[in-house]
Amino acid sequence: MNRTRDELAAAAIPPVKVPLWTRDYMLACCANLMMGLAFFELVPVLPLYLTGQLQVSSGWLGWIMSIYVLAAILSRPWFAHRVDSGDRKKIYVTVYILLALSFSGYAVAATALMFFATRFIQGLIWGGMTTSGPTMAVDIIPPSRRGEGLGFFGMTMTLGMCLGPVIGLQVYQQYGFYVITWSSLVLCLAGAGIASLIRAPRRPVQEPVQETPKKVLDRLVLRVGIPLAVNVMIASFSYGVVAVYSALYGKMYGFKYAGLFYALMGIGMLVSRFMVGRQIDRGRVAELSVISWAF
Repeated sequence: MNRTRDELAAAAIPPVKVPLWTRDYMLACCANLMMGLAFFELVPVLPLYLTGQLQVSSGWLGWIMSIYVLAAILSRPWFAHRVDSGDRKKIYVTVYILLALSFSGYAVAATALMFFATRFIQGLIWGGMTTSGPTMAVDIIPPSRRGEGLGFFGMTMTLGMCLGPVIGLQVYQQYGFYVITWSSLVLCLAGAGIASLIRAPRRPVQEPVQETPKKVLDRLVLRVGIPLAVNVMIASFSYGVVAVYSALYGKMYGFKYAGLFYALMGIGMLVSRFMVGRQIDRGRVAELSVISWAF
């Protein structure tokens, strides 16, 4: 089919690359980094403190560490609905402040049951953080660079996973457990302050609509995504055990550099994210998934 002169001229103009590293995107990445540092500096230390100082049994330890994830799963559907129908930035900043305040629960907890309750409450809040934060980042990232943008955004959390355990173990050895809880609180408050400066694009607020239970379920559960969710869940089983108990395992066998394990794992994830984001934008999602599972 013959094209007009204007169409030929438009095709000859090279596409303009939309900027990714805008002010708001960098603020979102910084806020995500603060959250990662605050959370992951506590991950390897909590089992050490519970078993060493409070003499918590292995059964209680397993429940305390796992209830966090179970609570996050329970709260995510509700937060997903609120994020889709309300002000994402307001929800994100509010939940961020609540997450900061929840760290104070570790400072006053004196029994295994109190730690269990604190972890449950914090898990509910974490479900809102991991729902509202990435969703707001999607609004800021240009659609043509969404894979790359989400890759770098997720990389800030990976950087927190890389540095947080190293910092947490060093602080725990030098100053004790309670200093870590308050430092996590301060990091979260700083992250909430950074998040409040983000100029997120305004979205029309949806009017409430009466929905049948089936429509609500169809909106909350993407049935075509269930196989992918199962794959992620299987991979998370092994990761969760390794991430939580590596420091405790190292202490049992006299390994003094448990933080090195977390640092190397985080560096490996950082390197992979540099390469994966652009490949996703080029449509190579399935190939990347197969390669990742193979390794």
